[in-house]
Amino acid sequence: MVVRSSQPIWLTIGILLILEFWVIKLCSGPASKPETAPDDEFSASRARGVHERIFPAAQPHPVGSLANQVVRERLVTILEELGLEVEIQLASHAIPKSDERVSLENVLAHLPGPAASPTSLTPLLLVSHYDSCPVGPGASDAGACVAALIETARALRNSPELKRPTYFLFTDGEERGLWGADEFVNHHPLAKRKPFVVNFDARGSAGASLMFETQIGNRNVINAVVPDLGWPRLTNSLFVTVYRQLPNGTDFTIFRNAGCPGINFACVDGAHVYHRPIDTLDNVSVRTLQHHGEHALGMAKAIGMMDHEFVSTNENAIFFDLLGTWVISYPESLAVYLQLAAFGVCVLTNWRSGRLRRRLGGIAIASVLILGFILAAAMGGFLTRMALVVTGVIEHNLSARMRMITTIYWLVTIGIFGLWCRVFVRRISDESWWNATWLGWGGTGVMLTILLPEVSFVCLIPTIAAALASSTRWSAAWRTAVMAICTGVILLPMLHLFPIAMGAKAAVVVCAAFSLMCLTLFPMFGRTSEQSLAPARADSSE
Repeated sequence: MVVRSSQPIWLTIGILLILEFWVIKLCSGPASKPETAPDDEFSASRARGVHERIFPAAQPHPVGSLANQVVRERLVTILEELGLEVEIQLASHAIPKSDERVSLENVLAHLPGPAASPTSLTPLLLVSHYDSCPVGPGASDAGACVAALIETARALRNSPELKRPTYFLFTDGEERGLWGADEFVNHHPLAKRKPFVVNFDARGSAGASLMFETQIGNRNVINAVVPDLGWPRLTNSLFVTVYRQLPNGTDFTIFRNAGCPGINFACVDGAHVYHRPIDTLDNVSVRTLQHHGEHALGMAKAIGMMDHEFVSTNENAIFFDLLGTWVISYPESLAVYLQLAAFGVCVLTNWRSGRLRRRLGGIAIASVLILGFILAAAMGGFLTRMALVVTGVIEHNLSARMRMITTIYWLVTIGIFGLWCRVFVRRISDESWWNATWLGWGGTGVMLTILLPEVSFVCLIPTIAAALASSTRWSAAWRTAVMAICTGVILLPMLHLFPIAMGAKAAVVVCAAFSLMCLTLFPMFGRTSEQSLAPARADSSE
């Protein structure tokens, strides 16, 4: 046995903490721009002034109410002041399980300029809803989105670069069942042209605006729009996959089902004000408002300036961001080949180095421990949630403290991880742990790619990095340091966003996901041998 250097451990901890603070900053959204910002830029301060004009009273304005009529009149006035051509779509929608009908008034505004000339290009339609739920003023859901789109229209009104017709749609009756969008899709002539839809909504009042949903067959769309997303670019195909499994819906759901191309944005932090009386302007984050606007203006310019159509495709893209700065995408059809190649390189490099041949027994033992650890971490999350329920704390109040609750989830997982290290991990060599971790990770990635290809990047990127690290002469500790950091880059943003979006019920998912990061550290705490510190000496034994 030799004495292990502590440098890799402390370096890993330090870098992961830096990444953690960076992710917290990313998830808060960009800094707000002042009213003095250039006219062609989005300013949250100006958008906030628009919000105050349209929604001065912090009162609910559900569909069909007098308050909603007043909001609509203010909305139309501001749009006409900006020089937009405004049209009111009158409709009557049947109330489900009732003989009654409710009157709807969608507001459609056409941006004048070069794009107003007749063209065969697909129109661009930026969408949000202006009605609120019956109990909340709707300052964030979706008053902030309405204000962001109006400020976007102001910034675009003198843009000669736009090549296609650009419209802004403010739907009515979204909160009651997406009624306004349904009436627009079924009865308005513009909907027959299958416009490209960019929708904005909110499930909270703070945090970054996430691109969480796309059309089906999104490969070309992702490649086209990603460079013009507002910073930070927090998005991935996992969001899209998870959201499609949920019963929730937005106006974009109606357009997507009607075959319209497009993308969907929303903020999820601050969910404790969602559909509550406290959803007031004072609780709307200016960073969130700025991020909504950065996305809206970026998408309007990127799509509106295109003088060609998207080539239709049925293929989806797998995509993910790297710390909110770069978005990597590749065709879904390549996913299984990339995963198999990375897994094959891991097997080959470990076999040729002699690590795999000498430690098959250790791999089997370590694999059992890894499985047990993941199950224990998930159980820790479940017990954490159960304890919170027993105390009588309801989900709504919990959502206001999700960052604190997430920290508890992580501490539970780390506690189980520490116990596992003390009892089991130190009895197996670091090289065996390395093999078990990354061969198991790669094999799991292959199965995940076959079953859920949009999620496969979670395993693919670390497996590729592990394949490259396995071919080096580094010690297991240094290889582990690199892999822990690589995995943190992929997982940390999601570990922040999922509990915020899903609430306390995310406990099991968060703990299981956080355990994946902990698993990458196991080789650092395994039994060190001369072989692990000098892998070139193929004759040495454990």
